[in-house]
Parts: sequence; C-alpha cells; structure tokens
Amino acid sequence: MSNQTLIIALIIVGIGIFLGAVIVLLIALQRRQKVVDSLVSLNNLVGIFAIVEIPFDQTSRGKVRLTTKGTMVDLLAVTEENKTFNKGDRVLVVEARNNKVWVVSEDSLNRSQ
Repeated sequence: MSNQTLIIALIIVGIGIFLGAVIVLLIALQRRQKVVDSLVSLNNLVGIFAIVEIPFDQTSRGKVRLTTKGTMVDLLAVTEENKTFNKGDRVLVVEARNNKVWVVSEDSLNRSQ
C-alpha cells in the first residue's frame, strides 16, 4: 500500500509541476505582447482636461497641471480664446507643441454643443 501511495504522490507532484510550468509559459507569452511605455509625450496630452495653476489670458502664458499615465505634469499654457483663466479653472488641451499646450475653457465646450 505504501508503494501505491508513493506512486500517486509522485503523479500528483508531476501534474502540479507541469501545470505550474504551463501557467508560467502563458504569463510570459501574454507579457511579451504588452508594450510598457510610461514616457509622457506631448501627443499624449491632447484631449486631456487640466487645472490652471498660474492664471493667464490670450496675451500671456500660464501654467496648467494634468495627470496622464499616472504622472502629474505641469506645463506652460497659452490660449487663443478671449478669456482670462484663473487658478482652479478646468481647461481642455487641444494642441501641444514646443513644450507648451494650447487650451480652451470647459465653458466654451459646453456652449458649442
């Protein structure tokens, strides 16, 4: 009877090792297909809402703060809108270039609908 128990135990251990190896292989294949990129580029910022940190208007630059890819980013902001943006205002990034973002007010989005 102890021989049978030993054989059954070896079979169970072998099945466990085999299934563990299959799971590790499947995880490795899945991770190989994923592209991990935490680098924040200016193209990732268009279409994201930001909060004004330093007030600005059409004739001056200010600063906005936004979060993308789990990273908080502060950027220079400009606008072509004839409006003064105050600290705490919510704005939408419509263009990003030369380390600046062009924004429009959330109010202008609501009016255009």
